[in-house]
Amino acid sequence: MVSVAEIGADEVQVAAPRDTVTVTLAAGESLFKAGERKTQAYRVESGVICLYDPRWNGDKAVIEFAFPGDFVGVGFLDTHALSARAVLESRVALVSTTEVNDLIAGDPRAEAKRSDAIEREFEARRDLLVESSSKPVERVAALLVNLSCSNVYEGRDATLITDSMQCGTIADMLGVSIRDLREMLIDLERRGLVEPEAGGLRLNNLDALENLADGPSRSSDEIFVTDRRARPPKLPVHCSQAA
Repeated sequence: MVSVAEIGADEVQVAAPRDTVTVTLAAGESLFKAGERKTQAYRVESGVICLYDPRWNGDKAVIEFAFPGDFVGVGFLDTHALSARAVLESRVALVSTTEVNDLIAGDPRAEAKRSDAIEREFEARRDLLVESSSKPVERVAALLVNLSCSNVYEGRDATLITDSMQCGTIADMLGVSIRDLREMLIDLERRGLVEPEAGGLRLNNLDALENLADGPSRSSDEIFVTDRRARPPKLPVHCSQAA
């Protein structure tokens, strides 16, 4: 296998058709980033493009290198699953997403790389679904119910979670990021179960939160709240059982 270090920008290149739009990238320049929307595919004309998976801690897991004649940015997702960066000065041709399949057809190497790209995107979608399912909103509902119980025991309003319980503290309790917690709280607010209030977070319907915390056995229609007004404080069922 030829290493990247053994290849120079002028030593490997292919000629693009006269009417093809090309872009020249400096060494280290980004072509696209993971998560960005796909606007077109690219065909490497000269140089070398590195495809890598950016990690949350700033590290990069190199997946493969694309050489002249290779297509990058292909697949079935609307967004890029990987990031791409020029290893050395490189030139890429812009290819319409509607034309790239026709250009790839009949080229065994290009078809194989497209299959690899599609497989990676399936894996990325699967990992995203697994990650999402590991942070269910039911866990947030259960914690809010427990905090409500604590309020009752200590003589406070059962429906108000005060500012003393900062997002960071709750996120640590649940083992999720603050961003994920905020997204789940937005979900609960959309359902009408909670809403921000001066001094903290108002729990609009403790019964519905308990039903949600018990799991997805009830339909979503059963746990949506039509009346967003806070009800009078009431001893939650879980608190009664614990007493």
